[in-house]
Amino acid sequence: MLQNKDKDIIRGLAAEVAEIAALPIQEQKRELWRRLNGLKPVRPGAKALATTQDRFSEKSFVRSLGLATAPFFDVSSAAQARE
Repeated sequence: MLQNKDKDIIRGLAAEVAEIAALPIQEQKRELWRRLNGLKPVRPGAKALATTQDRFSEKSFVRSLGLATAPFFDVSSAAQARE
């Protein structure tokens, strides 16, 4: 069982990650990859990049391949992380 101090650390980290992921520059990067993919083959492809930038999508993909992962949950907000 996690101690309250550890939960607070995890919540703080989750809030920071959510804040970074929500930055407009992240969507701009994805859009640039989509545009480049239309010009010539680029590796990694836009779909691979989008999957690996979203940890929930990434772990769900790994599980869909029948591989084991550590337990994970879809957390979309700081409030949800506090639960």
